[in-house]
Amino acid sequence: MSIPGLEGWPRRIDWSEFQELSERPPGARENAQIDSVGLTSGLQAGREGGRYRVAELRIRVQVNVAGSWVVTDRKSDALLAHEQGHYDITGLASRDLLADLMALREPTVRALQEAMDRTLAASRRRAQALSDRYDLDTAHGSDVAAQTAWERRIERAIQDRSRLSP
Repeated sequence: MSIPGLEGWPRRIDWSEFQELSERPPGARENAQIDSVGLTSGLQAGREGGRYRVAELRIRVQVNVAGSWVVTDRKSDALLAHEQGHYDITGLASRDLLADLMALREPTVRALQEAMDRTLAASRRRAQALSDRYDLDTAHGSDVAAQTAWERRIERAIQDRSRLSP
């Protein structure tokens, strides 16, 4: 399922995108952590009916390997599936952000930039809230029933292009 302007998602992640550690970093409570990001590029503004809009934009979803790690002897399919959920939450948030930014129409370039900044900030807050809720509900993937329920919610949001809510 290709979404114009969105690159790198949806796709399956794998352990090669994580640094392997012999033990958890100080203060960590989980056995793995993924740092996934949606990076914007190719932004171009245009005019339409006297209003300014985003004419072109690309968002690339990717794993930041430098910020992603797994405790080597804790690697499992279930743990990778949990980290996949985090990646998919980033992908869903990026997909929704792309749609929200492309829908903006403002009277000036400055107003468009301000609206884009607000939209981006709201998207980041929402994505973090979703990721935090996901970890809380699933106990970082150790609650199998909750993990399965979240996987279904995420897959449904991907398939029917709906927004995932915390």
